[in-house]
Amino acid sequence: MKAIIMASGLLLMACFLGCGSSGTLSSTAQLVYATGPAGNNVFGFSSTTPAVLHPLSTAMFATGNAPSSVVVNFSKQFAYVADSGDNDVRLFTLDSKTGLLTASGSPTAVGTKPIAMLLNTTSTALFVLNQGSASISAFTLDPNTGVLTAVPGSPFPAPANATGMALAKNQNFLYVVAPGSPNALITGYSVSAAGILNQFVAPNGPFTAGQSAAGIAVDPTGRFLYASDATSNNILGFSIQAATGALTPVSGSPFPTGTTPVSLAIDGASTLLFAANQGSNNISAFTITSSSGVLNPVSGSPFAAGMAPVFLTVDSNSAALYVANQGSSNISAYGLNSGGTLTPVAGSPFAVGSAPSWIFTIH
Repeated sequence: MKAIIMASGLLLMACFLGCGSSGTLSSTAQLVYATGPAGNNVFGFSSTTPAVLHPLSTAMFATGNAPSSVVVNFSKQFAYVADSGDNDVRLFTLDSKTGLLTASGSPTAVGTKPIAMLLNTTSTALFVLNQGSASISAFTLDPNTGVLTAVPGSPFPAPANATGMALAKNQNFLYVVAPGSPNALITGYSVSAAGILNQFVAPNGPFTAGQSAAGIAVDPTGRFLYASDATSNNILGFSIQAATGALTPVSGSPFPTGTTPVSLAIDGASTLLFAANQGSNNISAFTITSSSGVLNPVSGSPFAAGMAPVFLTVDSNSAALYVANQGSSNISAYGLNSGGTLTPVAGSPFAVGSAPSWIFTIH
C-alpha cells in the first residue's frame, strides 16, 4: 500500500512538472505566480477561463532561500521575488508570451527577513517590508532593465515584528500593522513621488488595531482600511482621511470572521472583502457598504477552503479569488458571483509543489 501511495505521489509531481501549458499563451491569458518557501521556488500558472489554473510550460522557477512574496510590474516585463531566508530581492525578466521567468543579475540586499512587497500604481517604486530588522526598503525601478535603486533614506524605520503592509495608492499613503502593547498598532506613512516614506506623527497615529496583528488591506479607492485580528477572530474597519491619512473606526467595527483570520483581499471595485481563516480552513466574505465602509456577511459565508489558508488575492480582473492553502499545498480557486458568493471552479484546488505562502496575478 505504501508503494502505491508513493507511486501516486511521484506521478502527481511529474504531472505538475511536465503537464503544463505549452508554447505561446493567449493574449487574454492571466498569469498567476505563487511562492513556495519550503522548496525555494516560485510556481507559475496561466488562466484563460476565470480561475482555472494551468501550469506554465516550465512550472516552477528557482529562487533564493524561503521566498516570501512575488510581484510583477504592470507592463509584465519584470518579476521580483523577496527571499526571507537570504534577505534579498531577486529580479527576473518575464516573457509575457509564455509567462516564463529568467533570473537576471545579482540579488539586491534588503533588511532582515523580508515578508511582503508592494508596487506603486505606476510600477515605478517597490516597497519591501523587513520583519526582522523593523524596516521598509524602498526602491525605484529602471523601466528598461528592471534594476532596483534604493531611494534616498532607505531603509525607513518600521514597527517591530510587523505582519503586513498596504498602500492607499490614490492618496500615496502606506500603512503597516504590527504587534503592540496592549494592542496591535497601525503606523502610517506618506509616500513621495520619488518613493520616500515619511512616518505620520502624533496625533496622526499610530492607530489601535485589536489584540493581535495579522492581515491588512486598503480598498482600491483609498477610502477604507481593514485589519484582521487573528486572536479575536474579527476584522477592524477604518475610514481614511483623504488629506492626512488618519484612521477613524467604521461604525459597527469590529466584524466577526472565522477562526484566525490572517490575510485580507479586496476586489477591484471596492465592493467585496475576503478573509482567509487559517484556523477554521475557510473564507469569510463580505460586501463593503460604499458610503460607510461597513462590512456585511455574504450569503453562504464562510466558504470552505483547503487546510490552513494563509494568503488570498482577487485576480486583476476581479473575476476570481485565489487562496494559498499552506497546510494542503494547493491553491483553492473560486469564481466571483454577483454579491460575493464564491463558487469553486473545475479542478480546484490546484496542486502546488510545496506549501504556498503568497499569490500574485496579472493580465
